[in-house]
Amino acid sequence: MKQGLSLVFAASLLLTVSVQPLMAAPPEVLSDNKKQAVEDETPVEGTVSKSEYSTPPPEVETTNSTNQWLLYGGAAVLGVGIVAVAISELGSDSDGGGSSSFTSDLEPVGPSIGGNDWAGNLNITNEGFQGNEGVTAVITQDGESITISTSSTLTYGQYYSGHTSADGYLTVRDSATNKIWTTFKGNATTTLIQLYDYVNNNATFDTLFLAR
Repeated sequence: MKQGLSLVFAASLLLTVSVQPLMAAPPEVLSDNKKQAVEDETPVEGTVSKSEYSTPPPEVETTNSTNQWLLYGGAAVLGVGIVAVAISELGSDSDGGGSSSFTSDLEPVGPSIGGNDWAGNLNITNEGFQGNEGVTAVITQDGESITISTSSTLTYGQYYSGHTSADGYLTVRDSATNKIWTTFKGNATTTLIQLYDYVNNNATFDTLFLAR
């Protein structure tokens, strides 16, 4: 019976030590002489008297604290991930697949030309301003209203604003010179725009060709 109780006590002690931090040093198995010395409070060589013995301070429960921090940290990381995904989804919705940044809710008048994928050539023949270079362009379309912004580094031909007709005839004004450019040689399509402006006493003209 006593042996059974001892086994139960040992098992309980082992379980307690496994779950909780060790609060005190394990009891020492004392010899008969040491037991007697402890009882008589007479130090025996190699032993510690009651007056000198004290229970060590409780250990910091690092295991539980670490688990809690891992739990809280994991939850925080998961929350940040969810927020990042939500922001990413929101951004992709607002982009609208590309074209929504360059067209409004109004139905485009004429061909749909809004977009940032235009590229071509700008040729300035006006005396004193000559130049020729490859350019890219961004076009916005709001019903019949349009704007054209190019990558030109020339004196003008950088920004136009105006409108289009139902058949794709563009009439736009250059912001630097206030001159009118049109597509009089051919209406614009969804993939091609050819703008012209007569200069040098209508002897020649400046051109902006764009395609995508």
